[in-house]
Amino acid sequence: MVRIKMCGITNPGDAAAAADAGASSIGIIAFENSPRYVHPARLSEIRSALPPWVSVTVVAPDAEIAARYDADFWQLYSLPGGVANKPIIQAIRVGDDLNVADVLSNYGGSIALLFDAYHPDLMGGSGHRISESLADRLFAAPCQVPRILAGGLTPDNVAKAISTFTPWGVDVSSGIELSPGIKCPFKMKAFAAAVITANTL
Repeated sequence: MVRIKMCGITNPGDAAAAADAGASSIGIIAFENSPRYVHPARLSEIRSALPPWVSVTVVAPDAEIAARYDADFWQLYSLPGGVANKPIIQAIRVGDDLNVADVLSNYGGSIALLFDAYHPDLMGGSGHRISESLADRLFAAPCQVPRILAGGLTPDNVAKAISTFTPWGVDVSSGIELSPGIKCPFKMKAFAAAVITANTL
């Protein structure tokens, strides 16, 4: 069963819609320059709209910022030097110069790896996809932790991506939006339905 994380949630209504659609986790953005940024003080209101089986993942540049949020998981672009307070998903921006073998064997204490397309100005939510050749190498080679596919996923292409790369989970943000930070309930349900279809093939 491929897990679904719906990222860039900014309000309780979208959080509830994500849970209703079938997300197993929602992503809260802690980058202040992002249009999807959520202040730590607003997280409790968003969390209150979720059933207890849907987790909250804070997406942050480092552990210091992530620790300001009452989240279940940290998705970090820079791993902490010491012991983290929460389970960590290591986010990796995939560019043409990525050393695949090194990434798949050196993941520190993270519980999963998330691969997103490299963008020079954005840490995520760009709508860009990882090249198929790189994605194939990232998901075909052996790895000791689960791998999550992100970057440019939509209701129209996620089923094919799952059948091609067989990720443990998928992460979507811009592909289910009306505008940056505002989700579309219909796209959310269509995305989850496509994942369910792929799971049954």
